Amino acid sequence: CGRCRAWLPSFAPPAALRLPFSLDVIVRDEVESATGIHAAALASPVRVVDFPAGLHQRRYDPETTYVLYPTADALTAAEVVDTHGPDQLSALTVLAIDSKWNNDGAILGHPSLRGLRHLRLRAPPSRSRIWRSHAKAIDGCVSTIEALYCLLREVHDELGRRAPPPREPPPPVEGLLLL
Repeated sequence: CGRCRAWLPSFAPPAALRLPFSLDVIVRDEVESATGIHAAALASPVRVVDFPAGLHQRRYDPETTYVLYPTADALTAAEVVDTHGPDQLSALTVLAIDSKWNNDGAILGHPSLRGLRHLRLRAPPSRSRIWRSHAKAIDGCVSTIEALYCLLREVHDELGRRAPPPREPPPPVEGLLLL
C-alpha cells in the first residue's frame, strides 16, 4: 500500500534486498505515482521522507550523504567508491528525489539538502521504460525506481571489479522492478 507503506495482508512480501548504503526516498508528489515507494517495500535500509515536512526533521552529513541527481559536478558510483572505499559504503546515505521531473527544484533547494554532493548514473538509460512515463520527458529522465536499479547495478559492477577472486555474486537487484 503506497499510503501506509506496508504489504497488504493478502500478499506475501519477497525477501528484502539488502542495499550497500542507506536510502532515503524524498517524496514530493502523490504517493500513488511515486515509484521510489517500491524501494521501501522491496529493499532495506530505506526510509520514505515526505516533502517538505519530513525534511525539516532531517540533518544530513555532507561527508556521507549524496543526492542522486545528475548535475555537472555529480560523482559516479565508481568515484564514490574511490572516495570512501568499498568497505565504507554502509556508512553512506543516498537521497533519491521522487517527484515529477519538472518539480525537483523545490526539493533540491531545500535547506536540508544544500551543500550535499550529487551522485549521477554513469550510463543512464536513454529513456524511461516505466509504464507511466511522461510524454514530455527528455532523454535520460527515468523514474526513481529505475534510477535506483541502475545505481545499484553500477555499484555492484564497481565492487565486483575491485573484489579479489573468488568473487561473491552480488544480490540480484532486478527485484526492485517487481512492482
